[in-house]
Amino acid sequence: VMLFWSFVASADPSVDALSPIVRNIYTEGLGLEKEREYRRAAIRFRKVLELDPGWTRAALDLGRVLEANGQPDEAEQAYWLAPSDTGAVEALGKLYLSQQRYDPAVDAFRILQSLAPADTNAIRLEVLALAMVNATEGELRFREYLELSEIEVSSVEVADAAVVVSDALEEAGEEDTARTLLEDLRDAQGEEAEAAE
Repeated sequence: VMLFWSFVASADPSVDALSPIVRNIYTEGLGLEKEREYRRAAIRFRKVLELDPGWTRAALDLGRVLEANGQPDEAEQAYWLAPSDTGAVEALGKLYLSQQRYDPAVDAFRILQSLAPADTNAIRLEVLALAMVNATEGELRFREYLELSEIEVSSVEVADAAVVVSDALEEAGEEDTARTLLEDLRDAQGEEAEAAE
């Protein structure tokens, strides 16, 4: 099993940059995580951070196993160890979403957009959180998101975001706006399908 994890970890060039000892501890952590030994995996990832504090991927991995172990507060702290790592910032925002902490989720996804401006998923995630904070702002941001050329308006992710925004609008008493949003999305999906033919 450890040989397999060593192979998987070594497929990532950043893992190869670790010293052999740190790499071994890291791959042990991955193996323990796979075996759902989250507490023991967290110990390994903490050790990696202790030995190589600049290697932020271990903070992401630590946060992930702490979440899996039912320790969301500790996971949040782990993600904050890597405020410039896109994976950690995205995981932090998703943690906030799962806790219904929408304002900090919006902030995290905006940070993610500043770190990865071409990542349209970061905008979609911001829309999900923003709709829960302010339905009208969420709707406006969703419409901006739809205008991006990289977006496939027929995708499941876009449809899911539209439903979240529409539901938030309805809860805010904006039924007509919610209905118009879904109609506009349906029209855009039809245009996309025609263009593909």
